[in-house]
Amino acid sequence: MAFLRSSLATPDYGKNGAVSVSLTDSGSNVATDIISLSDAKEWLRVDYDTDDSLITRLIDRVVRHTEATYNFHLIEKTVVAEWEYFARTVNLPETPATSITSIKTVDNNGAETTLTNNQDYYLTGDTLVFDKIYDYESPFTRVRLKATYTAGYTTIPSDIKLGLENAIASKYEDRQDIAGMNVSEMVNGSKSFFRNYVKMF
Repeated sequence: MAFLRSSLATPDYGKNGAVSVSLTDSGSNVATDIISLSDAKEWLRVDYDTDDSLITRLIDRVVRHTEATYNFHLIEKTVVAEWEYFARTVNLPETPATSITSIKTVDNNGAETTLTNNQDYYLTGDTLVFDKIYDYESPFTRVRLKATYTAGYTTIPSDIKLGLENAIASKYEDRQDIAGMNVSEMVNGSKSFFRNYVKMF
């Protein structure tokens, strides 16, 4: 089945121009592997077990909210991203990219062609660089790009851990905000720790 194509005036689709981005937890790590319950309790100076369930849930929500807000991943993810068309360099929308599963072009009829690493393209940091550009002037003959890859820190930077601990402490102390586990507002102290890890393409 053919893909529907946009007009020449292609709109900005969001994350680094991607038409669609999907994420699935794919690793064995969970939020409490990043900030353990015992580490969080030590940071909070909590020496009782009454709030263990609450703190565990709060760790998960703060980690997930941080990932969604800053587009870097602490829990390993499989990412599938698609672009309507592409140029010589393509910035991957979810970072850090740790391995590529497949890079494919998709033609007008939906037929996929798998590209070869270090031949058709290579990965530098979180950017794909292509030796050949599969892109054309006519919007009806443009070749779509589909990238499947793994994103997530293998070792969590200490600044990110400190930012998470600050956010957990802030939400734990402000009980009116965490009644429904709401972590929609990140504290400024945490933002300053996360800022250096946000990719500015």
